Amino acid sequence: MQRHKILVAAQDPRMRRDLRGFFEHHGQFVECAGNACDAIRTGLKLRPALLVTELELEDDTSGLDVMQSLRRKLEDLHILAVTTEDPGEVRARWPEHLPVSEFSSKPLRPTRLLELLEQL
Repeated sequence: MQRHKILVAAQDPRMRRDLRGFFEHHGQFVECAGNACDAIRTGLKLRPALLVTELELEDDTSGLDVMQSLRRKLEDLHILAVTTEDPGEVRARWPEHLPVSEFSSKPLRPTRLLELLEQL
């Protein structure tokens, strides 16, 4: 499997830890951010192939802000938006032009994460 740079933006420290461990176990380079401002700053520096972000982050900006800011600079960025809600309902509520590759509900399925890595 090819090695990619991955950014995990999650307010939950366990989610950051678990995703970092999972992706590193599969040979990926991972950076984590606990809020939107750190995620944007880290993403612009890291230039990841994959962003895994919660929609709700701890500051005045949201996961949507992170997605939009990074997509403006990184056109090929694959984005997995994570939510506690039903992904279909979330997608129906959000604008069609969202820069999201896909939505997923918690908990994330390891098999789906591996499939994402293969698509990068």
